[in-house]
Amino acid sequence: MVSTRIAKRPLSSSKKLLSTFLFLWLASCANQDDQFQKRMQEILLWSATAEMILNARLGALVPKGFTDLAVERCQKQIVDLSSELPQTSKYAEARANIVKLERLIAATDDEIGRGRFEQAHLHLIELHQSAVELRRTSGADG
Repeated sequence: MVSTRIAKRPLSSSKKLLSTFLFLWLASCANQDDQFQKRMQEILLWSATAEMILNARLGALVPKGFTDLAVERCQKQIVDLSSELPQTSKYAEARANIVKLERLIAATDDEIGRGRFEQAHLHLIELHQSAVELRRTSGADG
């Protein structure tokens, strides 16, 4: 009768080291992806907040003093959160799109301030479309 047992040999120290490294690397990647998803959701929430505030300002539903401070806060949060994203090439496109969101928020605010409401409305549409696209491409659809 032939034994079907396979003798287990202890891993060599180099294999243990490699196994540990691979485990830590995989855990790091998963943690990085989780961090990215969380930050993206927060960025998109601040972008939606800015969009809502600017839309209300465009419709003369809220005073300029409120919108100036609120939009400034949204922009600061977006910039701060985007700086916390992992700085790898995997997330480069998302970071570039976040810069676009922030620029559209600033442009919309500027156009409203200058009384160019039609152009501000077009920027709001583009802001919304950019946020939807960023949500879709980043996988941050919650």
